[in-house]
Parts: sequence; C-alpha cells; structure tokens
Amino acid sequence: MSKPLILILKGKLEKVVERGSNENGNYIKFADGTLIQYGSSSGIENNYKWVTFPKPFESVGIVTANVSAVDSSYIYQVQPFDYTSQNFKAYVRYQAISGGAWGTGSNWFNWLAVGTWK
Repeated sequence: MSKPLILILKGKLEKVVERGSNENGNYIKFADGTLIQYGSSSGIENNYKWVTFPKPFESVGIVTANVSAVDSSYIYQVQPFDYTSQNFKAYVRYQAISGGAWGTGSNWFNWLAVGTWK
C-alpha cells in the first residue's frame, strides 16, 4: 500500500532548495532533484497552445491540466501532449452538453508538471 501524498510531501517540504516564479509560471526545486512547476495559460494557435515551463527539466515525469471555465452548458477538456524539457502543447476543446461537434477554444487552463532538475 502506498503512503498518502501528505506524508510523502511532509519530508520534502523541509528540503526546498529554491522557489520562484516568472512570466511562465511557478516552480519549486527540492534537494532530492524533484522539480514541481505549475501555472495558468489561455489561448490557442493552430488548435493548440505552447506552454513554456518556468525552469527547464532534466527529465519530465508527468504533465496534467484542467480547464478553469465554469459553464453549465458546455463540457471542457484540456489535453497536454508533446512534452519536452522546456515546454508542452495543450489542446483545449469544448462541446455543448446537448451534443454536437467538438470545437477548440481559448479557455483558461491550469497546469502542473513534475519531474527532475538534476
């Protein structure tokens, strides 16, 4: 059985070596090499949005995102893909709850990436 996330993070939080932000988002570096980055973005170009990480990763483990739109008439989705050490693409789309074709949109979305910095 795996440990609860709070117990895993408890020991790590005492070992933060750097924390900061820039125009691309926020980051936290840990002594063991873990790098957590997060931010918000919007807009699309050619049906997707390039998002640049605040700090380059040595290795990207996971990128996840969620749409921050609230609308009872539509379903919204965001899918991060094509991760590199410096950026990723996000595809944002929506569909009316009543059905119909999916469309692409420029909704705000939040993202979180975890990997290593050394």
